[in-house]
Amino acid sequence: MKYVFSEKLHTDVADEAKFQKLLKQISRKKPGMPVYLITEPLSEAAIYEIYEMNTLLQPYYRKMKKKLSIYGISTTKKGAREVLTEVIRDRFIRGRQEE
Repeated sequence: MKYVFSEKLHTDVADEAKFQKLLKQISRKKPGMPVYLITEPLSEAAIYEIYEMNTLLQPYYRKMKKKLSIYGISTTKKGAREVLTEVIRDRFIRGRQEE
């Protein structure tokens, strides 16, 4: 599985250096801390999904021949829910402006 970061990547990580380090770890698929990714769904039943990075490193997901778009990153489960809310709100507002 290959990860593709969205142009507008949402996060709750305030420190820019920490955020850049986190992006490198995700790209290398070697997270040093718990990382939650807000992605497009792997199934048809959802709009977005939250995955803990270590879940996506399991053999089942690694074997998938799919690009996974990442729209948000958080270091906590609660933060991931808040980031997901931002992603949905941003997409809704942007969608309204494009009409």
